[in-house]
Amino acid sequence: MPWIGLGIDKDYILKNDYNPIALPRYETPIKIKVSALEFTNTTHKTFEKAMSAQSNDVGVTYHDSLSIKPKYLKLEISDLLEVLNALKNETNQEAFEFLKNNPNTHVVTTIAMAFNTSQLELILTAEEVF
Repeated sequence: MPWIGLGIDKDYILKNDYNPIALPRYETPIKIKVSALEFTNTTHKTFEKAMSAQSNDVGVTYHDSLSIKPKYLKLEISDLLEVLNALKNETNQEAFEFLKNNPNTHVVTTIAMAFNTSQLELILTAEEVF
Protein backbone atom coordinates (compact mmCIF):
# COMPACT_ATOMS: atom_id res chain seq x y z
CA MET A 1 0.00 0.00 0.00
CA PRO A 2 1.61 3.25 -1.03
CA TRP A 3 -0.13 5.22 1.72
CA ILE A 4 1.48 3.29 4.57
CA GLY A 5 4.23 5.84 5.09
CA LEU A 6 6.23 7.64 7.71
CA GLY A 7 5.70 11.26 8.63
CA ILE A 8 6.03 13.95 11.26
CA ASP A 9 3.22 15.93 12.87
CA LYS A 10 3.85 19.66 13.02
CA ASP A 11 1.88 21.86 15.38
CA TYR A 12 1.41 25.50 14.47
CA ILE A 13 -0.47 28.14 16.43
CA LEU A 14 -3.61 27.93 14.28
CA LYS A 15 -3.49 24.42 12.86
CA ASN A 16 -1.86 21.00 12.81
CA ASP A 17 -0.03 19.71 9.76
CA TYR A 18 1.51 16.46 8.63
CA ASN A 19 4.78 16.23 6.73
CA PRO A 20 5.34 12.93 4.89
CA ILE A 21 8.95 11.75 5.17
CA ALA A 22 9.25 8.33 3.54
CA LEU A 23 7.30 5.62 1.74
CA PRO A 24 8.85 2.31 2.74
CA ARG A 25 8.77 -0.64 0.34
CA TYR A 26 6.47 -3.47 1.37
CA GLU A 27 7.46 -6.69 -0.36
CA THR A 28 4.73 -8.69 1.37
CA PRO A 29 1.17 -7.39 0.94
CA ILE A 30 -0.22 -5.77 4.10
CA LYS A 31 -3.76 -6.86 5.00
CA ILE A 32 -6.23 -4.01 5.45
CA LYS A 33 -9.39 -3.95 7.57
CA VAL A 34 -12.21 -2.09 5.80
CA SER A 35 -15.06 -0.42 7.69
CA ALA A 36 -17.98 1.48 6.14
CA LEU A 37 -19.03 4.52 8.15
CA GLU A 38 -21.90 6.94 7.59
CA PHE A 39 -21.07 10.57 7.03
CA THR A 40 -21.98 12.94 9.86
CA ASN A 41 -22.03 16.74 9.78
CA THR A 42 -18.47 16.79 11.12
CA THR A 43 -17.03 14.13 8.80
CA HIS A 44 -18.75 15.66 5.78
CA LYS A 45 -17.25 19.09 6.55
CA THR A 46 -13.82 17.47 6.77
CA PHE A 47 -14.48 15.66 3.49
CA GLU A 48 -15.54 18.91 1.77
CA LYS A 49 -12.38 20.63 2.97
CA ALA A 50 -10.20 17.78 1.64
CA MET A 51 -12.05 17.73 -1.70
CA SER A 52 -11.32 21.42 -2.27
CA ALA A 53 -7.63 20.51 -2.61
CA GLN A 54 -8.20 17.63 -5.07
CA SER A 55 -9.28 17.34 -8.68
CA ASN A 56 -11.26 14.08 -8.54
CA ASP A 57 -14.95 14.52 -7.63
CA VAL A 58 -16.40 11.49 -5.84
CA GLY A 59 -19.94 12.85 -5.94
CA VAL A 60 -20.97 12.55 -2.30
CA THR A 61 -24.25 14.31 -1.56
CA TYR A 62 -24.91 14.74 2.13
CA HIS A 63 -27.86 16.29 3.92
CA ASP A 64 -28.62 15.86 7.59
CA SER A 65 -32.22 14.98 6.74
CA LEU A 66 -31.40 11.99 4.48
CA SER A 67 -32.74 8.75 5.94
CA ILE A 68 -29.93 6.79 4.26
CA LYS A 69 -26.65 8.64 4.68
CA PRO A 70 -23.77 8.28 2.21
CA LYS A 71 -20.81 6.25 3.45
CA TYR A 72 -17.06 6.49 3.38
CA LEU A 73 -14.46 3.82 4.12
CA LYS A 74 -12.01 3.61 6.96
CA LEU A 75 -8.97 1.61 5.83
CA GLU A 76 -6.83 0.34 8.68
CA ILE A 77 -3.78 -1.92 8.84
CA SER A 78 -4.83 -5.29 10.30
CA ASP A 79 -1.38 -6.56 11.21
CA LEU A 80 0.94 -3.93 12.65
CA LEU A 81 3.61 -6.55 13.31
CA GLU A 82 3.80 -7.24 9.57
CA VAL A 83 4.45 -3.53 8.98
CA LEU A 84 7.12 -3.49 11.70
CA ASN A 85 8.80 -6.55 10.16
CA ALA A 86 8.74 -4.88 6.73
CA LEU A 87 10.31 -1.74 8.21
CA LYS A 88 13.09 -3.85 9.76
CA ASN A 89 13.85 -5.31 6.33
CA GLU A 90 17.18 -4.29 4.79
CA THR A 91 15.34 -2.44 2.01
CA ASN A 92 13.81 -0.06 4.58
CA GLN A 93 16.79 0.25 6.92
CA GLU A 94 17.09 4.04 6.53
CA ALA A 95 13.37 4.60 7.11
CA PHE A 96 13.41 2.34 10.18
CA GLU A 97 16.43 4.16 11.66
CA PHE A 98 14.74 7.51 11.02
CA LEU A 99 11.60 6.25 12.79
CA LYS A 100 13.62 5.03 15.79
CA ASN A 101 15.65 8.23 16.11
CA ASN A 102 12.84 10.78 15.71
CA PRO A 103 10.14 10.57 18.41
CA ASN A 104 7.72 12.84 16.50
CA THR A 105 7.70 10.46 13.54
CA HIS A 106 4.98 7.86 13.19
CA VAL A 107 3.58 5.34 10.75
CA VAL A 108 0.27 6.14 9.05
CA THR A 109 -1.91 3.15 9.95
CA THR A 110 -5.44 4.38 9.14
CA ILE A 111 -6.97 6.55 6.45
CA ALA A 112 -10.52 7.48 5.52
CA MET A 113 -11.58 7.66 1.88
CA ALA A 114 -14.79 8.32 -0.01
CA PHE A 115 -15.60 6.38 -3.18
CA ASN A 116 -18.40 6.42 -5.68
CA THR A 117 -21.12 3.83 -5.00
CA SER A 118 -19.83 1.15 -7.38
CA GLN A 119 -16.25 1.37 -6.07
CA LEU A 120 -17.48 1.33 -2.48
CA GLU A 121 -19.52 -1.84 -3.07
CA LEU A 122 -16.62 -3.50 -4.90
CA ILE A 123 -14.29 -2.91 -1.95
CA LEU A 124 -16.88 -3.91 0.67
CA THR A 125 -17.67 -7.20 -1.08
CA ALA A 126 -14.01 -8.17 -1.58
CA GLU A 127 -12.90 -11.26 0.32
CA GLU A 128 -9.70 -9.52 1.40
CA VAL A 129 -8.08 -6.13 0.86
CA PHE A 130 -4.31 -5.63 0.76
